[in-house]
Amino acid sequence: MPNAFWQSFFLTGHPVQATLWGPIVGPVVAVISFVCSVGNIPLAAVLWNGGISFGGVIAFIFADLIVIPILNIYRKYYGLKMAGFLFATFYVVMAVAALIVDLISAPSLSSRRSTRRGWSRPPSTGITG
Repeated sequence: MPNAFWQSFFLTGHPVQATLWGPIVGPVVAVISFVCSVGNIPLAAVLWNGGISFGGVIAFIFADLIVIPILNIYRKYYGLKMAGFLFATFYVVMAVAALIVDLISAPSLSSRRSTRRGWSRPPSTGITG
């Protein structure tokens, strides 16, 4: 996908809306693009580079609990009604938690704002090799 698509999808031109939108849409992107629990971390970094808010990245990572294979396991063990309840509960909790984390970390992340795209890459740790 072109970077311009992600920037418009994650509302990078509107910082307040992007902060609220990222935690809502992050889990949706995670469910659609699920590869595996380990594979979603590099994909989260790609989304971060594409402009998703920090809360969106957190929600994307938390969304491991609501991907289709896991929902199917919930359905088999607990039934369809309980699987739906777990999905709804996990989704709301991960979105709210991600938004809280985003708001708490906003002061430290604001120095990383980029005028070209919503969020720039996380800073290098200085550790090489």
